[in-house]
Amino acid sequence: SAVGPGAVHRRAPEVARWWTGLGDDERVDAPWGFSVGPYRITADTTELRTLRVVGSDAGSGIAVNLTLHRSMPPMLQGGNGYIGGPDGGNGQGYYSLVALETVGGLTAGGRTYTIPHGYSWVDHQFGSIGPDTRKAQAAIDYAAYLGGVNINPVNMGFGVPGTENWFGFHFSAENGSYSGAFSGNLVDYRIWSKRSDASGVLKCAQWLGNEGVQINVNYSYEVLSNITTEDGSVYATGFRFTRLPGTVSAEMPQFFDALSVAADSRVVWAAGGYLYEGAVELWSVQGGVDPSNPMAAGALGAVSRSTRRRIGLGWTEAVGWDRNAIRSIVSTALRQPDPSQQAVDLLSSRAPRSKPPPK
Repeated sequence: SAVGPGAVHRRAPEVARWWTGLGDDERVDAPWGFSVGPYRITADTTELRTLRVVGSDAGSGIAVNLTLHRSMPPMLQGGNGYIGGPDGGNGQGYYSLVALETVGGLTAGGRTYTIPHGYSWVDHQFGSIGPDTRKAQAAIDYAAYLGGVNINPVNMGFGVPGTENWFGFHFSAENGSYSGAFSGNLVDYRIWSKRSDASGVLKCAQWLGNEGVQINVNYSYEVLSNITTEDGSVYATGFRFTRLPGTVSAEMPQFFDALSVAADSRVVWAAGGYLYEGAVELWSVQGGVDPSNPMAAGALGAVSRSTRRRIGLGWTEAVGWDRNAIRSIVSTALRQPDPSQQAVDLLSSRAPRSKPPPK
């Protein structure tokens, strides 16, 4: 059944930051894994066939005890598991473990839930971030920044110069069985605002079907709805996806919507400010839809769930960098625990889009 209105996005006290693997609070005594405050994710072998996610926090009341089993091959992001620009001194290995068969228990909001069956997703990115090591390209990047482009030289290697939309979806067949996983992301040079033109094309998205075969798929998307938070920041909460010509995937629909389960799904950065990420439901789109106008009558309403079929679940991420978040990035890139304000200002994109969370 659908999650429906009234869903709440709950945040544990641990905040998002860059993981270097150098800190005692990050390492775990296991062949593979890491810790995030009181929570740990580990695997008994580097084949990553079985993962465990355990931990609890008394302050937030969030506790997890989950076992994840992998039956699908890893999804290789970018098509070959590598993203970035090695010619510029940066690059990352990037794979996703999708459709992890999940059992266990979860406590949140004063209630404990038994999970007899479900699917989880684990992303792993590892590599280098930093300014382009080619002097000519670094100069071009900096000139663009001075010219007003929302570009951040320090994380060009990471692939997020301004803002980013990332999507990871599990699709279901009509009988409810798992049919495959979709992943794609788009980097944009514009800061977040209420952008009616916030369309994007996912040129190197990936589909990993339930038989374990991965292919490239191309989709475009339009923003259907936004949320404006108390600090004036605007985040997208609904998306309409359209399959592009040349994409062959019998399992994926021509049109579908991804709608936030809980509209306010912000996550706090360690250095202050927010990024936006949270769970979404995937819904079928029926009738004649004009892909250039997602609000057309044939779309059956931008966020209406009542007349449509839910075809999956997933996660979206909408990242917009501000000077507070940049401080954390600069600290990691330069290996300096307290970078100078000059370095932060130099490598920041524009004035913060979101204020730090209240003390």
